[in-house]
Amino acid sequence: MPPTAERRLILVLLALVAAAALLRPLAEPDEGRYGEAAREMLASGDLLLPRHAGVVYPDKPPGVYWAMAGAMAVLGPTAFAVRLPALLALGATVLLVRRRGRDRIGRAAGATAVLILVAEPLLLVLGQLATLDMVLTALVTAGLLAGRRLQRRGGAGPAAAAGAAFGAAFLVKGPVGPALALLVLLVTGLLERDGAALRRLLHPLLWLAMAAIGLPWYLAAGAAQPGLWEFWIGRETVGRIASDVHARARPIWFFPALAAAVLFPWWLGLLSSRRRRRLAVAGDARFHAVWALLPILFFSLPAGKQPAYLAPALPGLALWLGPAWAEPTDRRPRLVIGAAWAALALAGLILFLDPVRARSEDDTARVLRAAGAADWAGAQLMSWSYGLPFRLRRTDLECLGPPPKAWTFAAGRGLAPERSGRERAFARAVELLAGAQPAFVLVHDPDGDGRNRLELARALRDAGVAWSEPPTRSAARLFLNRPLASGLD
Repeated sequence: MPPTAERRLILVLLALVAAAALLRPLAEPDEGRYGEAAREMLASGDLLLPRHAGVVYPDKPPGVYWAMAGAMAVLGPTAFAVRLPALLALGATVLLVRRRGRDRIGRAAGATAVLILVAEPLLLVLGQLATLDMVLTALVTAGLLAGRRLQRRGGAGPAAAAGAAFGAAFLVKGPVGPALALLVLLVTGLLERDGAALRRLLHPLLWLAMAAIGLPWYLAAGAAQPGLWEFWIGRETVGRIASDVHARARPIWFFPALAAAVLFPWWLGLLSSRRRRRLAVAGDARFHAVWALLPILFFSLPAGKQPAYLAPALPGLALWLGPAWAEPTDRRPRLVIGAAWAALALAGLILFLDPVRARSEDDTARVLRAAGAADWAGAQLMSWSYGLPFRLRRTDLECLGPPPKAWTFAAGRGLAPERSGRERAFARAVELLAGAQPAFVLVHDPDGDGRNRLELARALRDAGVAWSEPPTRSAARLFLNRPLASGLD
């Protein structure tokens, strides 16, 4: 175990992550998108294909959606429930790194690796964010460690464990996790010129377990929904490698720079010859170095890049750098660095409790419920909040204007509601608010200039329609066609 002060610091950092998972409003777009897909799975009982507003959304496999749905079955459809898989995955990753460090690089270096890991700001963010990357990181970590045991000792147990982890990773984010992990093991074996280690990667149980867990859903979903294989192979695989359609185009040095930022100042230990000598003699140093560095190269080659892609490298980076900071004389710097990141994590938590900064519609949903309007006919104009239907537990809100990105597959095959142009979208919003039934429209202004809100207000005045705009802590504006409940104006 780490010394008492460091153990407390690690617990403080993990507690901040848990507090963020419990307290933050549901952020747009990712948390709302993943959470709503899982909520609709649970509500409909259809665990095969994720959906948004009843429209099929097959962009990602359902592994994390199943985990989120399971959490919501116990805890209800809350933000904490959809973040719970990421939080548990963070805990599992920390435990795996702790055990690996104790067994291979020694107790002191292993404890330092854990501190480095939990003080990495990217991991602190992903551990309380309802996305796929933290779960993928935990599964890649488990698979790599089992695969390394297989390379060293052989045996059915490590082969089956590695295959199971890789198969589960395939169900979380497709082939990228297993491909990256197997590449790390392959390159390590080649660098070590260890033919036995390379041959052990061909163990039948590894591949059978991976296929048995990872493939059945793809086969069933592909049979149930025509066009999925073309979509997965074309847009979701080749498109991610060959274009920036899925992620912002960034220069090739983006991930090296990001790794240097999130690991500052731990990587400064590489500048000291004394610290580098510690790395050279640490147990399994080559494997940890390949695990740390190969993902940076792997994800630097495609044009599209997202910061979260770096996550599977973080446990390897911590294990690789841990021995450089493991001496008793390094204790004060370790504590200062960890405490500094803890202070920044606390500041970030406080900052993003604000729904506007989180781009959350939690407060909009609260106002609608308080006004007795949660079940009224509703629509979203000129953009889409995934979190609003999640909070209202609805699938029938109208989309007026650009369709959600989650409808990309369905819209291209006539499976989504027809897209409405700007003029038609505003006309439908006026029609809805002018109708006899109670209704609301959430007006988005993605450019932040208030143009859409002003245009709808002008159209309503021209049509002689009365409306109210309750104040909300949101960048979007809420229009209702009935007076507010008492106390809300």
